[in-house]
Amino acid sequence: MTWLVTAGLLDDLPATVFAHCIYVSRDELALLDPARDCLVFCPHSQLVFGFPADPLAWSEGDLRWATATDCSPSIDSMNLQKELRYLAGQRTM
Repeated sequence: MTWLVTAGLLDDLPATVFAHCIYVSRDELALLDPARDCLVFCPHSQLVFGFPADPLAWSEGDLRWATATDCSPSIDSMNLQKELRYLAGQRTM
């Protein structure tokens, strides 16, 4: 994330969507523009691979985020309701 920002690759974009953001630090989250940028959380895939993101940190940074389903190799049902169930249980993990 730091590299994208310092290289100017995000400048002048009308909107940016970042999927997963598993390893993005709080300092890097502060580099994002809450009015332009949106993060995407795919809880089931992140649970399968054992590296869940922290959407609470995203919310604390006043960033917009959405829940989505990932591709079929990591979640064969691609069911958004299933993703929302995983999201609901995220705090207990």
